[in-house]
Amino acid sequence: MIFSFKGNTFWVDLSQGFMCCDTNVLFSGDTVDFRYLGFPAKYMLHDIIKSLKLGPMEMYRTMGVSGGSIKFVSINTPATDAAAGKPPGRPCHDATALANTTVAVWTLDQGGLCWKKDVEFRLGNLWSQRDYKQSGLPRMVPVWPFLRPHAHGTLYFLVPKPMTGPSDPQMYHICGLDMCTKKIQLSQYSVRSNILRPAAFPTNAFQHLDESPLATS
Repeated sequence: MIFSFKGNTFWVDLSQGFMCCDTNVLFSGDTVDFRYLGFPAKYMLHDIIKSLKLGPMEMYRTMGVSGGSIKFVSINTPATDAAAGKPPGRPCHDATALANTTVAVWTLDQGGLCWKKDVEFRLGNLWSQRDYKQSGLPRMVPVWPFLRPHAHGTLYFLVPKPMTGPSDPQMYHICGLDMCTKKIQLSQYSVRSNILRPAAFPTNAFQHLDESPLATS
């Protein structure tokens, strides 16, 4: 993935880290000074074979701009932990393993070119909160995390809906999560996606997400 922020262009490998450079120099014809920074050590996916089996890394990770800073988001399932070299634990479908899945958010310190952790939480703790229970969302591991530049402190993702039949398309809830208060925003819309590509959102999906009752509760 590629994005720009405050005069710099970033090229991101979501399994390893990123490199960046001054955007103006990139097109000036002068020598370009690239800088590289890996993700925090526990998020480096060293096992290439297991990493490939995960599918697109965008299903579990993202990096981008949110509220005037650059964030790195990682949903850490047993499968991603195995790709990072951790000892195998419970099977991925095990209820305890799902509850122990963590979501971590880091902020990039551009001056020192280092990562600072914002928050990390277990899905089990999120599922037990009143707001989550009131939302009616299933206890499923979220996928396709993403950020919005003007939505400070909010992480967005898709939560799979339970499938009623083997031939039914996989549908997802569009959700937002305040990373400080853990309050849930829930869109009235659902989207369809598959493992090969992210979902296409309805034009006014975020308007309804921002105005949802849970967003202001």
